[in-house]
Amino acid sequence: RMTLRNADGTRTVALVVAAIAAAVFWRTAYPTITWWDSAGYSLGAGTLGITGPPGSLLLTLLGWPLAQLPFGSSPAHVLNLFAGVLAGLTAALVYVIAIRLPSVSRTGTGTGTGSDPRGAAALGAALGALTFAFSDTMWEHAIKFTPYVLTTVFTALILLTMLRWWEDAD
Repeated sequence: RMTLRNADGTRTVALVVAAIAAAVFWRTAYPTITWWDSAGYSLGAGTLGITGPPGSLLLTLLGWPLAQLPFGSSPAHVLNLFAGVLAGLTAALVYVIAIRLPSVSRTGTGTGTGSDPRGAAALGAALGALTFAFSDTMWEHAIKFTPYVLTTVFTALILLTMLRWWEDAD
């Protein structure tokens, strides 16, 4: 189990990873709707409407309040920026998973002390998380409003939950 000092360092680096990824995605986000799915999902979120298959009610509900905000930008651009935030969150979760994974694999039971988030493990995990964030597929979905980036957030949350369960398992 990670000590409090290690947890604080992990949170700090995770926030830095998320901020770097989100900042890059924000600079490269589409300023308006894009072709195919993004147009339908942006319209669905902007009007609280129904999107076509595969559909994403949760994404529509998350996007609707954002599309109503009176920013100087178009609602579609705000929604595309939101996709960048979700992708940054995914990158941070990948970092946290990568930091926690060695303690489980080293002991086999999850009773390890965790790796020191200030050392080489933290640097490797951060670089790995940013490499994942800037991969072709992730970047493609991080700069436009589609449900695919929300799927990566939930996948990372499921993996983190499984890892936490393994650490606490008897």
